[in-house]
Amino acid sequence: MDTSSTLLGIGLLMAFIAPVGYLLVDQSRREKARMKTLLAAASRLHLELSKTEILTGLYLGLDENQKKLLVITPEIKKKPEVLELNGSKVTLLKKYHKDHSTASIDELRTVVLQIDSQKSSTGLNFYQSDSDPVTEKGLRLQKAMEWEKLLQDFQKIK
Repeated sequence: MDTSSTLLGIGLLMAFIAPVGYLLVDQSRREKARMKTLLAAASRLHLELSKTEILTGLYLGLDENQKKLLVITPEIKKKPEVLELNGSKVTLLKKYHKDHSTASIDELRTVVLQIDSQKSSTGLNFYQSDSDPVTEKGLRLQKAMEWEKLLQDFQKIK
């Protein structure tokens, strides 16, 4: 009796632990593949990335020596963009659901980091309410603010 209940307990434990372990391993594998994609693109474009960020729909890499930002948007399936940071202006844009917002994070609809240079204007979508999980809203806003500060401080150093 003791052996059968012990085996049953171990079997049930494995039935609940195995899927969690699989999810952790799978997420780690996907993150490594994303980093490999970012580093391969940087290598092809002769960039040495000093800072990287990988979000679900946005991969960023900063080359401080050449003053360039590598942007990969895997969902759009277009080739990697390299943005010149010399003479560019960085602005964080936040849009809310209601016009008369209380600036609550619950009402946040879009977070875009706008990079305006002399040649072009590019918006980096850190959060879109219709495509990104609501649970990542605060994290994405925090990451956008970090990159805004990093790029603005980088502009001051020149």
